[in-house]
Amino acid sequence: MFRDPEEPAFAAACEAVEEPRRVAVDVLYGDHELGQRSITRFALTPREGGVWFTSVARHWNVDRPDPASRHTSVTVAATERFGPGQAFRGAP
Repeated sequence: MFRDPEEPAFAAACEAVEEPRRVAVDVLYGDHELGQRSITRFALTPREGGVWFTSVARHWNVDRPDPASRHTSVTVAATERFGPGQAFRGAP
């Protein structure tokens, strides 16, 4: 998606880097046999001097039950406090 300059997501990513502002990127990947697909959410936060702080905010499985589902109450509490997709945001 970020490889094609004609895609709207490409322009949005460029704006986030140029501004700079905090952004989240979800990456879908699998093992070498294209099984066990997972998604990892990376959070990128700009810091002073053009440095970016990168962290992994979440992992989840696509093709099988999520082992983290036993922690649903923590996720729900964070979502209620910060809003969907916002729980990873901290102070810059």
